[in-house]
Amino acid sequence: MDKKIFTLPNGLRVLVIENNQVETVALNLVGQAGTMFEKADQIGVAHFLEHVVFDATRDYPDENSLTGLVEDVGGVRGGLTNKEIVEYWIKILPEHIERAFMYLSQITLYPMLKEKDIEKHKGIIEQEIGRIKADPEKYAMPASYTILYPNQSIGGLTTGDVQDIKTIDRHTLESFLHDRYYAQNFILVVCGKCDVATIQALAGKYFSDMKSGTSLSVKLQPNYDKDLFIERRPGLKQTALQINYHGFRQDDKKSAAAEFISALFSRGKLSRLNKRIRDELSLAYVIRAQHYTGLRYGLFNIYSGLAEKNIPIYLQAIHDECEKIIDYDIKQDEWQKTLALLETSFKYSFEEMLTMGRFYARTHADRSEIRDHGEIIKAYKSLTQEDIRTTARELFSQEPKITVIGEKIPPELFEH
Repeated sequence: MDKKIFTLPNGLRVLVIENNQVETVALNLVGQAGTMFEKADQIGVAHFLEHVVFDATRDYPDENSLTGLVEDVGGVRGGLTNKEIVEYWIKILPEHIERAFMYLSQITLYPMLKEKDIEKHKGIIEQEIGRIKADPEKYAMPASYTILYPNQSIGGLTTGDVQDIKTIDRHTLESFLHDRYYAQNFILVVCGKCDVATIQALAGKYFSDMKSGTSLSVKLQPNYDKDLFIERRPGLKQTALQINYHGFRQDDKKSAAAEFISALFSRGKLSRLNKRIRDELSLAYVIRAQHYTGLRYGLFNIYSGLAEKNIPIYLQAIHDECEKIIDYDIKQDEWQKTLALLETSFKYSFEEMLTMGRFYARTHADRSEIRDHGEIIKAYKSLTQEDIRTTARELFSQEPKITVIGEKIPPELFEH
C-alpha cells in the first residue's frame, strides 16, 4: 500500500493510503479535541459537540438532508470522543467519495448548533450517561479516571455527568469549537480505493476554509498515591473490580513492553490470568488486562467481575502474577506465542480500512512524523527480557488505584 502525506496551506495534514485491493474507501478526521481540553465550565462539551454537529449545517439545515449525503448512497458514518481526541469517520464507495468530503467539512466547519437540537441531545446524552452508570463493567473505566486524575477534566465521564449537561448551551459549544477545531489540530486520513490526485483536489476544495490556529497545551497531573474508588449498590450480585496503574505514552519505548505484558496476561484462552483466575481458581468469567497508550498518557489496568467474598484471594493471585513478570518467569514458547498473538491481531485489524485509517489518524493527531504500522510490530519483536522486567517493575511497583463497584465492599478488604 502506497502512503502519501501532504499539508494544505492552512495547516491541515492529509494522509492518503492507497489500496486498490478493496472496494471501499474510509475517511477518518481526527483532532485533539477530547475531554482533557475542556475548561472548568465546559465539562461534557467535547462529547456533546460531537453529537449535535450531525443534526444541521449551513448548507444542509436539517438532519435528513445532511445524513442523506452519506446514507442515500449506502455509506456509513459516525463519530466518537475520548479523553484525547474527537473522531468523525465515513466508509463509502469510491464513486461517492466527494459526498464524504462534503459531509465531513460541513459538520466540522459549518455546524448550525440549533437550540432545539441542543435541547434534544441533553435528553439523549442523559440516557447515555444512565446506560454507562447502570452497567458496572462499563462504569469501572470512567470511574477509574476520577482517582487516576482527580479534579481534572480528564478525570470523569467522557460524556460529563447529568448536572454538567444541563449547563451546556450554544455559547459553550461555539467557544469549544473555536478553541479546538482548527486545521493544525486535525489530521484527515483517507484509506482504501482512492488516488492521491483526487484526494488532493477534494481536500483543497472542501477544507481550505478550515481556520488556522495556535496549539493550546494541557498539563496532566497524575495521582501516584494509593487510592480507592468504592461505589456500593444494594443487591448487586457480582462485584466489578479494576486495578489501575499509570502506563506509557505512545512515544515511550516501554509502551511496547506494556502491551506485551497485557497480552501475556489475558490475550487468548491459555493466557496467564485466564488460566490462573478462571480455570484454576474459578474466580471469574471475565478477566482482562489492557494497556492504553495515548498521545499524552498511558494506562495499564486489570479488570474482572467476581463474587465479593473472593476479592482477597483474587488480589493475592494478581499480585503473584505481577511478581512473576518482574522476575521474568517467561518460557521461550510462551514468549513466541505472545509475540505471534500481538502481530496477528494487529494485522487482522488492518484488513479493515476504517481501522487502519483510525490507527494512523489517532497515532499522528499530534503532528508527529508518520510512521508505518510495521514499526509497531518491529518494536514488539525487538523486546528483550530486560525490557519486560524493567517495564513490569515500573508498572507494578506503583501504588495501585483500585475501582470497585459492588454490594457491601468493606474497605478493609484492600488494606494490604
